[in-house]
Amino acid sequence: MAYKNVNSSKKVNRSVYMEAEDLAAIGCSMEVIATILDIDSETLSRNPKYAKSIKKGRSNMIKSLLHKQVEVALSGNTTMLVWLGKQYLGQSDRQEVANTFNSEQPTSLEFKITNQEDKGRLEKLESEICGKNSDS
Repeated sequence: MAYKNVNSSKKVNRSVYMEAEDLAAIGCSMEVIATILDIDSETLSRNPKYAKSIKKGRSNMIKSLLHKQVEVALSGNTTMLVWLGKQYLGQSDRQEVANTFNSEQPTSLEFKITNQEDKGRLEKLESEICGKNSDS
């Protein structure tokens, strides 16, 4: 649908606002809407009638997407059910971590050292941690 110079001082046809709403409803950016309607993008932002049409179009797009998501979820798509539950019902994944550490049982580590230099480092570290004398 072609429009004559919308920027002129002539009254804008109602169908132009409806076209802006329709374009917004399919996700067109402000720049794309302005280009298709052959108007300046600043006019879209400043003109209350265009702004209202675009806001309504964006709202219709969101409504349609949400409707389709709910439809898909209710048809048995568990991934969509989980996602919608997280978005709208405050649900979340919960991970439980069991503490299997028993503080009454001593914990020990065993190392097999084949390098004499590493053996010396380990003994020094053990003496620092445990307060043992490495010469004993």
